[in-house]
Amino acid sequence: MAEVRGEPGYEEEGVFVKDKKEGIWRQYNLTGDIIGVENYKFGGKDGIQQYYTYLGDLVREESWKGYNPDAPYDTIPVYGDGNGEIIDQKIVKAEQYSVKHGEWKYYEPGSGRLIKTEKYDRGFPIKDGALPVTAAVTNDKAKKPDKTPQMLEWEKKNKGKKKVLRDGRTNL
Repeated sequence: MAEVRGEPGYEEEGVFVKDKKEGIWRQYNLTGDIIGVENYKFGGKDGIQQYYTYLGDLVREESWKGYNPDAPYDTIPVYGDGNGEIIDQKIVKAEQYSVKHGEWKYYEPGSGRLIKTEKYDRGFPIKDGALPVTAAVTNDKAKKPDKTPQMLEWEKKNKGKKKVLRDGRTNL
């Protein structure tokens, strides 16, 4: 690819299977230095991806999960109330895509010192070892509010009547 909107251009090499990227792909800058090693499965990123400076210093390591477009459904765990316990398995429609999954590491160019780490669970960020908020679900049914004596009296008085409008007044 040539330079576009200020972003440096690059070339890549790898194998296509059924018109989709598969296996290890390497990216090179336009002078031939390796700037990335990516892993693909089913046409999407899957596994560890590594990116380098033009001097060869590792600057970022990403972890991705690719989903099989030929499998129409995927099974995902449903977690309990923040305790990490899997309480159920749900079947969801799968599409061809990749999501952040696992640990992402950022390194200081030159020294190679680890400067930042992020963790993901199927696209959702994990903070301090806790489950992702959007993946944690409660198993409790929605509780209906208790009825007041006025509500019970109104329902008793209007039971069986047609065209009765409940307007929220309590007639106190």
